[in-house]
Amino acid sequence: MYGFGDVHGCTCFCIKANGEIIFGRNSDMFPKLKSTSESILYRPDNGYMFLGHSTAMITIEDGINEHGLAVGMNFLVTKCKRPGLNSGLLIRHILESCRTVEEGISVLQQLPISSTQNIIMIDKLGDMAVAECSPHMLIIRKPEGNNNFLVSSNHFVDDIMQNEHANPEANWYHSYDRYDAVFNALSQKQDEISANYAMAVLGGKHDSDKGNDSFVL
Repeated sequence: MYGFGDVHGCTCFCIKANGEIIFGRNSDMFPKLKSTSESILYRPDNGYMFLGHSTAMITIEDGINEHGLAVGMNFLVTKCKRPGLNSGLLIRHILESCRTVEEGISVLQQLPISSTQNIIMIDKLGDMAVAECSPHMLIIRKPEGNNNFLVSSNHFVDDIMQNEHANPEANWYHSYDRYDAVFNALSQKQDEISANYAMAVLGGKHDSDKGNDSFVL
């Protein structure tokens, strides 16, 4: 599970607008994994039912549970290690055991974490957060100013997390490019967001920096 010798990027966002809640995710994984990538409805005996998506079905890369909590992850290079749960197992545990974003944050603050990642969450009431976390540090990021959305990709935004746990190369797998493209697109239309617009953003159709539709997230 998750032997990241060569990682491709993924981009997530969540937004609350016009009485709607949208969770968007694009995962640029390897084409050779298509045949083993699945969407499965889980019905655990001692947990909440959830729809999960993954390339390694013991672990979950994103999903939504029966209480309307949606969760997704963005992998980062891990510089330090300790025994614990990796990103995919963290997502699965949150979906199985939490109803709200605050419950998800509480779980992350108590669990041993073995990998480095962003975990983005939004619940049915519109509460949202990005947990920027490594094996030894966790910081919660919320929307700033008048923004009603959050974006995450394969880098940390918080200065402390970025300084301590930056990826080995700048703009790793175009992570900053993807983050900026989505952030700008949502900033321009955050009060007019729709499912169709969200899908267009994830398809690279609203990259204001490049001014064309050729940039694929």
